[in-house]
Amino acid sequence: MNLRWKVWITLSLIISGLCLWYALITPSFDSYGTPRLIIGFLIGFTGLASVYIFPRTTTKKAVILILLISASTRIAIFPTAPSDDVNRYLWEGKLYSQQISPYTHTANHQHYIPHRDKYWDHMNHKDNPTAYPPLALQFFRLINKLGYSPQSYKAAFLLTDLFLIATLIALLHHYRRPLHWALLYALSPISLLSFAAEGHFDILMVFFLTFSTLALAKKWFIPCGIAVGLAISIKIMAIVAAPIILLRTGAKGITIAIITCIIPIAFHYQDTIQMANGLMNFGANFRFNAPINQFLVEVLNLPKELTSKLCALLFLISWSIGFWLCIKNKFWISLNFSLGGLILFSPIVHFWYLSWLLPFIAIRPSLPWITLSLTTPIYFLVWTEFQNTGIWMLPDWAKWLFWLPFTLACLIHLPRHLISLFHFITKPDNTTTDRIDPSWSLVIPTLSIDENLTDLIHHLQKQTKPPHEIIIVHSSDHKQNAPQSQHFTIKTIHAPLGRGIQIKTGVEAAASSWCLILHADNRLPLDTFSNLNLAIHNNIDIVGGSLGQRFDRSTPGLLLIESMNDFRASLLQTSFGDQNQFFHRQTVIQNNILTDQPLMEDVEMSDRLRLHGDTLHLAHESTVSAAKWKKNTYWKRFFTIITFYFKYRILFYSADKRAQLSKAFYKTYYPEKNT
Repeated sequence: MNLRWKVWITLSLIISGLCLWYALITPSFDSYGTPRLIIGFLIGFTGLASVYIFPRTTTKKAVILILLISASTRIAIFPTAPSDDVNRYLWEGKLYSQQISPYTHTANHQHYIPHRDKYWDHMNHKDNPTAYPPLALQFFRLINKLGYSPQSYKAAFLLTDLFLIATLIALLHHYRRPLHWALLYALSPISLLSFAAEGHFDILMVFFLTFSTLALAKKWFIPCGIAVGLAISIKIMAIVAAPIILLRTGAKGITIAIITCIIPIAFHYQDTIQMANGLMNFGANFRFNAPINQFLVEVLNLPKELTSKLCALLFLISWSIGFWLCIKNKFWISLNFSLGGLILFSPIVHFWYLSWLLPFIAIRPSLPWITLSLTTPIYFLVWTEFQNTGIWMLPDWAKWLFWLPFTLACLIHLPRHLISLFHFITKPDNTTTDRIDPSWSLVIPTLSIDENLTDLIHHLQKQTKPPHEIIIVHSSDHKQNAPQSQHFTIKTIHAPLGRGIQIKTGVEAAASSWCLILHADNRLPLDTFSNLNLAIHNNIDIVGGSLGQRFDRSTPGLLLIESMNDFRASLLQTSFGDQNQFFHRQTVIQNNILTDQPLMEDVEMSDRLRLHGDTLHLAHESTVSAAKWKKNTYWKRFFTIITFYFKYRILFYSADKRAQLSKAFYKTYYPEKNT
């Protein structure tokens, strides 16, 4: 068992232990928030670490590991006291089973006195009518038959959550994205605390929305329509995602979704009208942890009525942008705009509302939304404030701290997104082609052709689907004899010393539609090009990306580098050269993405490429030699790279200064080549 496996197993045991610890310190749903905050933070950071420490394994074993850790953490946190919302589910489900409408009066009305029980006693907002749709109450009625207790709901929602994770794994497999990204959802404090711990029924809506995207990917248009209709019928908020999901299903999907929505309304028309009134009343009279809303009211001092109208307008704009992006084949980004906009512009944001978007963040990781997984436990300070003051409200500093990392992450990405949007609008036809059967040119920048390169050529001959050609770009002043192969064409080209100019020369000489950059000390998995072809075919909007890398030996220092590289490539969409960058050749040539820089050419190409389309980190890792990471010089090399990387990032505003830094870095990094 190598080091990565040992670390991941240790992290899995730690996060399961943390979940059990959380359950033990939460004997009631209003337990003090500070201990819950600390353990919630630890769960968040441990869960995120486990994503980027996930061991390399087969697809089947990966699925088993993901489901196993997902189940163990949920079982461990299950004893947590449920939310008081579950009391309403129980009581209103009981009324529905007795053919009594919970919509006609508020819960504290004398009409319901004969039906009061211990769950009614502990309900919240008794002076408000129910805001749950009739189909949700039918689910509550069904769960009550399993047992009239909160544990029945939590058990049902835990199982539904596991089905959602299995659906998420199937989605990731379809799009050829790393299966362990499912843990971004499964081990997030948001999902763990929302469903297995507190028992919020939002899991039903989230599951059907997630399944609908899988059905859409598989072109199961009727099941997709049914799933969307059920999601809306369970929680009306799903309606904002419905047009985006149904747009590609055609008449069949749209029709069946409408029918699925109409059936519960037809049988419970009056109840639906009263439910809508209750929902609007709830939204109009309550404000809690709403980032845009609280900024407009508390900072700009705008009246609440005006704030509500402005937030509604801003959401409409956000949703319209999302729908337009969906038309332009930006499906996952459009879901982000629609559901994310709904959360940000809502007057009330409970932590479990963030689960509406969380599964889709696992498909397309987003640093701002991942930060909310980490800051979510701040929410529980509401109970500390309540115990101390009797007021159920987050302290002002806690509200800002909850949203500050998310806001900073958005601001960091904002310039790139604006430039990318500008390119997308001004060059709408700049999408990639050749998706049915992509052809591949493999570009290898090297100093000279040596034994290591010959071994690499022999290794590439074992690919299940070999590349069309290999282009060796050397910088030696002496004549180089290229290896021969019957499996692909091999070209040998001379270029000046420096990876940027060598890669640029090789790509310009390539004859294929796609290019993959490979260093001479890399060894690719044998199914690399088969996997790349499937990834491109199933992700029509990508223009490039990276495979990822693992060292040929395992030490704590090397494991740290691997994890940091994966984190940067997936969340920041910036890859290094030894992570095997790939891209659509026509896109990079037409848009001046290639660079002559001797170093940091990989970062520069990543930055330029993602302005012209989506990039994808496959985590289909090659094996890289760790020879250059010698034990006695490890930390010096590590901090040198980190220092130059951040200096390079700071100079985002000047291409000339970046180029100068690249040359300086080259002299520092390769002093032997400058003597």
